[in-house]
Amino acid sequence: MLMFTKSGRAVIVNEDDKLVESSDDTGSATPFLIVACRAWDDISEELRSNCYSLMDVNRTDWFVSKHSSLKHLQMEPGSATNVAKSSFILHTDSFYPGYYSLECVFNNELFHVEGTGSIFIVADSASYLFKRAASFKLYDYNKFRMYRYLLFCVGIGGISIRIPGLDWPLCHCAVAQAPSPFDEHRRPGRGPFEIF
Repeated sequence: MLMFTKSGRAVIVNEDDKLVESSDDTGSATPFLIVACRAWDDISEELRSNCYSLMDVNRTDWFVSKHSSLKHLQMEPGSATNVAKSSFILHTDSFYPGYYSLECVFNNELFHVEGTGSIFIVADSASYLFKRAASFKLYDYNKFRMYRYLLFCVGIGGISIRIPGLDWPLCHCAVAQAPSPFDEHRRPGRGPFEIF
C-alpha cells in the first residue's frame, strides 16, 4: 500500500523511522503491507472487519506504531510495541469522497499531517484544516510496478515475453495480470489503482 496526503504528497519513512509527508511532489511513497490487525483478539467483532496493521515491506515484523508519549507515528519492531499501538481502524470517505482516515484502535485519534510534515496521532476535530490533514489516498503498491503486467506474445517458435516499448512483429499479444492481495477488498467504483 502507498499513502498520499490530501495535498498529493507521498507518505514516507525518514531516516529516524518516523512517518512524514514528502517535502515535495516528486517523493516516492514508502510501501507498506496491510496485514491482519495485531489487536484482533482485543477488539469487538464489529471493528474487526476494518482493523489493520501496517508492516514495512522491507522489514518483516516492523510496524507503523504510535509513540507512547509524543504521539508521532514511527516504525517499530513488533516485539517492542504494544499491539494496540500498531492497530488502526480504516475509515472510508470520512471527510472527502475517495479519501481515507486511519484511527487508533482504542481512542478517537487519527493520523494527521502537521504543518512540519510530521504525521502524528491527533484527536478528531470538525475543522476544515483537520479534515484535510487527516485525509489520505491509499493505493495498491503492486499496481504501480510495471513488471506485474506480463505481455505474452504468441509468434513463430512459441511463446515470448514482450518487453514494453519494443515492437514484436507477427505477434498476437494479450495481457495477463497477477492477482493482487487487495482485490478482494476493493470497493465498487474505485479507480484502477485504489484499494478498498
